[in-house]
Amino acid sequence: MKRYLYIAIFSLALFSCHGAKYYIKQAQKYEKEKDYDNAVANYAEAYSIDPDNRDAKKGFKKTGQKLLDQLLGEVQSAYESGNYKSAVEQYKKTEKYYNKVKDRGIELDFPEDAKTLYKNALDQYLRNLYLDAAAAINGGNYSKARSSIDELRNNAPDYEGLGALEKAFEVDPIYMNGLNAYNKGQKLVAIQYFTQVNNLNPGYRETNNFLDELNKLPKQTVALFPIENKSREMALDRLIYKGIERKLFSMQSSLLAVVDETMVQNELLKANKNSQPPFDDNTVIQVSNTMLATKAVLIAITDLTEEPLANSENFQIAYAREKVVYWDPYYGQTTNYQWREIKYKEIEEGVKYAIYVKIRIFDPVTGSLLHNDVVTKSVISKVKYARYDGDFNDLYPTMGYISQTELNKWRTRFSAEKDKKSKSELINILVEAANDQLSETIFSKLN
Repeated sequence: MKRYLYIAIFSLALFSCHGAKYYIKQAQKYEKEKDYDNAVANYAEAYSIDPDNRDAKKGFKKTGQKLLDQLLGEVQSAYESGNYKSAVEQYKKTEKYYNKVKDRGIELDFPEDAKTLYKNALDQYLRNLYLDAAAAINGGNYSKARSSIDELRNNAPDYEGLGALEKAFEVDPIYMNGLNAYNKGQKLVAIQYFTQVNNLNPGYRETNNFLDELNKLPKQTVALFPIENKSREMALDRLIYKGIERKLFSMQSSLLAVVDETMVQNELLKANKNSQPPFDDNTVIQVSNTMLATKAVLIAITDLTEEPLANSENFQIAYAREKVVYWDPYYGQTTNYQWREIKYKEIEEGVKYAIYVKIRIFDPVTGSLLHNDVVTKSVISKVKYARYDGDFNDLYPTMGYISQTELNKWRTRFSAEKDKKSKSELINILVEAANDQLSETIFSKLN
């Protein structure tokens, strides 16, 4: 059977040279075969052609009811098999069919218990979506959770608990990050995540228990001393310091406080010490103890190197198409085009920058050195481009045919020099990488 053919016929105007009797005859044939889809469609067409035809109206109503009963039976079967989504969808299509028949003036018997069945199916369908989403969130299957939540919202935007479910979907990945950090012993990281969760969704899962436990741990205070710059690159120390300071400040919590450069320098001056680096170990420990710091960080940029890589320049041949004027004995003055060889340069340049940063971390309480290491980061930049003193748009790679796309691609070599990164761009890449590792090192000694 062509399910829902009747709906299509009700929705479209069919133009045919046949009369009502023809469609009644066709409908009766389908009715004997119990093909109520086609039977209804043909009775509907006959009734449309001749509304006063008793056979058409009677057949339309009789087969229409049989089809409705059949459709409602399918709803019942889907419900009993536990396929509540299918039951809901089937009911909506059945109801649509019933209303279309009613709009044609044919009243069918739509039992009330079918509406009750639909309500029960819808309740089960929505409840299953809710439970599936909740289980997916708890299992970390966020793509599945997103799909179930979207389907639930589309079918019941006011569903009780949907808002809480969406909040859980938002914060659960953050909660899991906190849980993973906690299990790894990264308490400062964990409290950041749990605090974020609590701000977004107070009391989510075990967040309060974790926060209560973490807040009972001893608070740490880290003193970040001004950075010594032994390289020739001006302001490099400021870039490193500000990057680390920003990361430390972002980690401040009930477990961590940061003593910044200004506070450190004030204490150095109070102790009649030089407020600018370098600092000796005793000064670092003494001043840090005065500020009640539990950790002191001393950093020095020992070098920034620049190493040109093997560069190359090679002359290559291209062609310029030129217009020429000459005298032809037969035609007189004549113009034509000719190709002329042109030399241009293909250039390859490269440079390597490396930064060396020494980091020392002290425990002022015991006066011991906890960490002493040199962080090294490097970056290589290479670029290939072509150089031509004239207009490179006049050049061609061949005297033969070349498509415009290929030609445009070939000419990009003459503007590729702009892809070369500047020294400041490369240094920023180095600084960012160094700051990440330096910050991780500091965090590892604080947890």
